[in-house]
Amino acid sequence: MQLWRKFYLYVGVGIIAANTLVAEDPAHPTESESQTRGRTVTVAAVPSRARIHLGSYRIGETIKVNVQIKNGTGTSLTLRAIDPDCGCLAVVPDRRDFDQGEVIRLSLHLASTNKIANVRRSIRILFQESSEPFVLDVDVRVTGPMRLRESTLHIDDPVSAFRVDGNLQEAGIRIARIESVRGSFVVNGAVQQTANRFHFNATPTFSFGDAGDLVRVHYHDLADQQQIADLPIALRFTTPIRFLPSTLNVDQQGNHWIGQARMIIVPGKLGVHVRQLRFVADTEIASGSSESTVSVAVHSVSSVLSKIHVVISGDGTGSTQASLEKKIAFPKSLTVRGPDNRVLGILYLARHGDE
Repeated sequence: MQLWRKFYLYVGVGIIAANTLVAEDPAHPTESESQTRGRTVTVAAVPSRARIHLGSYRIGETIKVNVQIKNGTGTSLTLRAIDPDCGCLAVVPDRRDFDQGEVIRLSLHLASTNKIANVRRSIRILFQESSEPFVLDVDVRVTGPMRLRESTLHIDDPVSAFRVDGNLQEAGIRIARIESVRGSFVVNGAVQQTANRFHFNATPTFSFGDAGDLVRVHYHDLADQQQIADLPIALRFTTPIRFLPSTLNVDQQGNHWIGQARMIIVPGKLGVHVRQLRFVADTEIASGSSESTVSVAVHSVSSVLSKIHVVISGDGTGSTQASLEKKIAFPKSLTVRGPDNRVLGILYLARHGDE
């Protein structure tokens, strides 16, 4: 149960983190969308939700603005609490009570960020007159000297490198290095840069689902000052099958290696029955070695979960692990393919005790 919890948490967090905007709280659906004029928002009813855009700001710039909340409910209101969704946002009202038609002023102080993105923060405003909040979504566009040409990348093969391209929007920028903030990829080699573009190659560190990350760019500006910019990126695997564990450690039993794993299928994404799947061994045959025989038995548990039993067989002439290793080319992985030969998932293999 704990393993399943970790799996859904990872995939879920990856999907949420890929979006730079905070999703609306499903527990408090919008009952009315207030119209905004400048930085004044009218509360027409409680509960309800409104959205306001504070404009564009440069990365590293602290945002301090005032927003007016007008009482349009037809009755007096008294502030009970103000609850921003992030510790980076401080909200201070100028008073607590206001009658119909009056306004209160909220002083907003949003901490500086290196993330170049459209950022949304949500403020829950609670009144004495209601147990449900009025929610104010505050949008800010954070700009900087660079951006990614595509912020969502679809990946087919977890062992192959993918390329990330970006544009430089200011002169004199020299990129020193690039790294993943949340560890979903590893940069391969040096960053390539021209006057107005850059790109790098990377390899994912996960093999299934979605992951939201930040491309952290360390660079020198025109004044030769060291700077940092974070660019949101979403990595999404197109393969609909994942294995738990992703690397199967098989145990030796006579002249066989045997192991079991769980195969998880993304609902509605496979398109074929599990009986139509083919498991293809990726094996490098060295001189003096013979190819091993791999058999896979699949036992369906549900529409999304199957258990697979893997048996890797030798030629029967050896009974110890040492003799088997000399005679048999051990496969590195099993690639799952459909009837159209498309890669649907990869299970990595290792002998128990190997590094």
